[in-house]
Amino acid sequence: MTPLRTAEAIAALSEGGTLDVIHIKDYGGVGDGSTDDTTALLAWLAAINASTAYNVTAVLGSGDYQLASGTATSGLIITRDNVTIDGTGASITVTGTGVIPAVFQTDGQSNITYRNIRFMGNRQANAFANGAAIWFVNYTVGSCSGFLVEQCYFENFKGDYWVFSENYEARAMSNIVIRDNIAVSKTGNARGPAVITISSSFCGVFGSGDSGYLLTEVLIENNVVYADYIKSGVIVQNQVYNFTIKNNTIWNAGQQGISNDCGAYAILIYANAPFFNGKYGRTTGNKIHSPRSIGIYQANIWPGSIINDNLIVSQGPDTLNGTLPKGGICLNGSYETTVIGNTIVNTTVDAIWCNTAPTTNTCLNIANNTIRGADRGIVFESATYNGSNIVVQDNIIQDAGTKGIICRSYAGATTNDITVRNNQIWLAAASSVGIEFDSPTSTYQLFYCNVQGNTIRSGAASIIGIKFNGFTNTGSFITQNRFCRTFSATVQTTGSTGITASDNLNQL
Repeated sequence: MTPLRTAEAIAALSEGGTLDVIHIKDYGGVGDGSTDDTTALLAWLAAINASTAYNVTAVLGSGDYQLASGTATSGLIITRDNVTIDGTGASITVTGTGVIPAVFQTDGQSNITYRNIRFMGNRQANAFANGAAIWFVNYTVGSCSGFLVEQCYFENFKGDYWVFSENYEARAMSNIVIRDNIAVSKTGNARGPAVITISSSFCGVFGSGDSGYLLTEVLIENNVVYADYIKSGVIVQNQVYNFTIKNNTIWNAGQQGISNDCGAYAILIYANAPFFNGKYGRTTGNKIHSPRSIGIYQANIWPGSIINDNLIVSQGPDTLNGTLPKGGICLNGSYETTVIGNTIVNTTVDAIWCNTAPTTNTCLNIANNTIRGADRGIVFESATYNGSNIVVQDNIIQDAGTKGIICRSYAGATTNDITVRNNQIWLAAASSVGIEFDSPTSTYQLFYCNVQGNTIRSGAASIIGIKFNGFTNTGSFITQNRFCRTFSATVQTTGSTGITASDNLNQL
């Protein structure tokens, strides 16, 4: 049989590289959706690994190929570089009730591509390292590069990460691309629905826990994830540098069968410790619909991070924010982060929440976001560490519940150089506050705060425009703000000293 030649195969030949095209039909693959194709798939895999050509294009062709979990207990392990698995629309369906690590996996190989394949899982997993569709990891060699998953369809996997990439310990990895895929979760796809330490996500990209060994150049874009029965669409963790999470659409993260306060975050960017943080990430243009707990959650230090132009709609019903925040965008330990141009609609708790990291300079910029229907619009807290150089400006906050913007801290923490400027706030609930600086103890210190040029409109009774509660020696200014309609107080500084209020305008 003459092997099929894909466009990529022809291009590789034209560039002078040797190429082997290996078709599943040459190894007895039937693909009728009922015949067990495990023997053919394993023979096809053996031919891929044995090829001496520089490049291999492995073709499935049309059909639905059955992979028996009880026979192929290790899945399909690729042990060479420069392999493209081209499904041309074919399916691989995992059958039986056995647990396999992943349908395809590599360890230390470079330039591995999966394209145009339908992956159908069997909803079986019992540990972190199994039940997946694709693993691209580096546990054994010095470095590897080049992982591409595109135009594939995934359904009914129970692995913690359906598509997973990780460089381990003293290893390096680069150029990870996961794009233009569709993932559909089903009942029972979350291994730990009531355990926050067990993730369940369409894709996970993990950097090493060893300092200096990086995973770099990551692009996760244009994927559509129906995450109803899992917790997340995208997870990036530890030392990942230069990553972009772009234009993904994530539906209903954790809405079915996942407990509250158990990590139902549509996009999670997480560092296990401050010493293993990533850098230079951009999370942009994503559309997140109805996440259970949080739309975008960034935890610990990610300097140079930009979160911009995302749409987050209808977060809830999880409101358990006593230990962990809940809401639209949550930054737990923020440092050198810009949150700009996002649209956040109808969050049951906070639209944007952030607190300080163990650094001397927070450098947080929250600007030009549009918020509608949040209990609290923008929240900044100094809970454990001091905060400094924070700018909250040019945001539009409509239909705020209890607070429009709040800066809050706890015993012993200090915040300085904070600017709240040119924000537009509409208050919809009675007894709410437009902008509030608050501390539960008199030990809180606030220095060099500038609240300027904001417009606050009241739509209910007993509303306070701007409130400073319990501060001393602040050196702070409230100036050129405009208050529209009726307030119980436009500016209230009861119990605070060192605050100058001037040139504010009240328009009934």
